[in-house]
Amino acid sequence: YRLSDHEIGGRALEDVDLLRDVVRIKKAFYNRSTANYDRCLDGGLVLLPGEPRLGLLRRDYEDMIHAGMFSAQPPTFDQIEERLMALQAAVNRAFSP
Repeated sequence: YRLSDHEIGGRALEDVDLLRDVVRIKKAFYNRSTANYDRCLDGGLVLLPGEPRLGLLRRDYEDMIHAGMFSAQPPTFDQIEERLMALQAAVNRAFSP
């Protein structure tokens, strides 16, 4: 979320070869996971988990806010979720067949 707001993150989103490199590295080091990294290269990138994990992430994030873990007002979970969904859609459009 935050990296995508930065100039470097914006450039990374335009670098198709970078995503291919990330997928290659993920497959080399995390090949035993249940993730299907090749889906990232055919328009199937998923940045957010489904329920109930998304709800657990929301609760954890809100607990961090209430505990004072941020020095400034952080974005809401809804803002983060909305932004990640937009990023997911943009990457998937770039790689859709």
